[in-house]
Amino acid sequence: MKIVRLTKASEEDAFLLSSIALKAKSFWNYPEEWIALWKDDLIITSDFINQHICFLLNIDDKTEGFCIIINHDTYFEIEHCWINPDCIGKGYGKRMLTEVLSKPEFKGYKFQVLSDPNALGFYQKFGFETIKQVAGKPEGRFLPLMEMTN
Repeated sequence: MKIVRLTKASEEDAFLLSSIALKAKSFWNYPEEWIALWKDDLIITSDFINQHICFLLNIDDKTEGFCIIINHDTYFEIEHCWINPDCIGKGYGKRMLTEVLSKPEFKGYKFQVLSDPNALGFYQKFGFETIKQVAGKPEGRFLPLMEMTN
C-alpha cells in the first residue's frame, strides 16, 4: 500500500524540486530548445521556498511532487504544481492539489494559475476557467491564465 502525505517544504528541498519540475516539463516531449528557454523558470531556490507556501507530495517517504502557492493578498496563485513523471497518470496530482486547495487558509479565496496547455484539462477538473491567453516563450506560444474561487 502506498502511503501518500502532504508536508511543508523546507529550503533544503530546492534542488530536488527543481529536478522534479524540469523532468515533469520534459514529460510532454517539448523540443530541447524550448526546455532551455524555460529552464530558469523551473529552478526553485531556497529563497523562493522561504517566501511562499510550499507543499511536498510524499509517497512512501519519497518526494514525488510539489505545489507552490503565492499569496497576492486578494488572491492566491499556483506558481508551480509538478509531479515526477513516474507518478503522472496515477491520481497523485489530483490528490495533491485537492489537499492543497482544501486547506482552511485558502477557503473562499480566488486562485489563478498560468497553465501549461497540456495541464489545461487537469485544472478544469478543479473548476478553473480560462480568463485570457498570455504570451509565453517561445514567441507565438500562448498560455491560458485560469481562475477559480475556492
